[in-house]
Amino acid sequence: MYAPPPAAAPGGAARSGLAASGPILAICCLLFILFLIASTIVLALIPVYLSTRDSTSSSKSSPYTLTGTPGSIIGEDRKRTSYSALTEGSLDSSVPTAIANAMISALSLQSGSVLVDTCLISSSSSRKRRGFGLLREYRDTIPKLICLFRFEKTKCTKCGASSYLNSIKSFTMTASHKATPIGKSASIQLIILYSCVLSTSTSTATGESPSYLLTADPTAITDTSGKRADYQSFDADQELDSDSRTNTANAVISTLGLSSGAFLVDQCRTAYTTSRKRRGFDILREARATNGVKLFCKVRFDYAKCGRCSSTSYLQSISNFAITATQSIKISGESSVPKRIFTYSCKLTLSDAGYPTSTSGFTGAVSG
Repeated sequence: MYAPPPAAAPGGAARSGLAASGPILAICCLLFILFLIASTIVLALIPVYLSTRDSTSSSKSSPYTLTGTPGSIIGEDRKRTSYSALTEGSLDSSVPTAIANAMISALSLQSGSVLVDTCLISSSSSRKRRGFGLLREYRDTIPKLICLFRFEKTKCTKCGASSYLNSIKSFTMTASHKATPIGKSASIQLIILYSCVLSTSTSTATGESPSYLLTADPTAITDTSGKRADYQSFDADQELDSDSRTNTANAVISTLGLSSGAFLVDQCRTAYTTSRKRRGFDILREARATNGVKLFCKVRFDYAKCGRCSSTSYLQSISNFAITATQSIKISGESSVPKRIFTYSCKLTLSDAGYPTSTSGFTGAVSG
């Protein structure tokens, strides 16, 4: 006789289903816990990564400008001999390191906290003239030390704070470095007390550069009709007029790719570079100019319009170039001075010491 199977106890099916899904729930819980652990680790590493990236890419501050007014200037042996001022111009390559060390000492910073990129001696941009015509003279302020520097933020964490920068805007420092005192022909080791002003401007320097010498050797001259002229027949000891100087400045700006007004021409004059020699005998002797007449110009750079022009390495990279400019220069035998187109091979010297103030020494006088 058929007997039906015994009925399951109440809730038995539910318990068996729960038992069957238990391993799956355990695996899900384990994965969720692992996800939380991994997320925690990733979130914890994000700040570390960002700080590491910032320290490598932005470890140095923006460039700042240091202007130092020389106080006492004495020899390295600390003798009583002192100097009144420094000569304008670029400084020895060892000077940036010396200035950086002097700043670190004066500001009580950790070694390596200051990095000085470039330094030079320059006068203020404001210049006054006295006298009239060709007798006018430049009268400058006392030449000052101008340096472009940065802070190494990994060694000076407070140096990036504006409150700290404001607190050190004015300070004094004593630096030992090479410079050329007025009255000396070469640079010597000096100990100089500077009264310093810190500018948080990111410009490479302030004002204008010292006066440099641009020597232009003419390679071709043509008039408006295209007729060539002999550049050796220039009249020496000529001062170029304002329009010719402006055209010369614009020609340099165009050649070097500078901003308008970045290059300034103060004075220009023609002069023989060497004496002339003769060949032959008696009345048959013929004068032969070895180098002819060149153009000499006193020039400056405006740092506000050419920040890189304060860098000695940049100036050295543009020491030789060619220009074409329209100028008015008198040629021997002419009564008028027409405008002509001059092509020059130019050389830039970081000093105006070779500028001819007269034809003395540049006369081109005939010698036997």
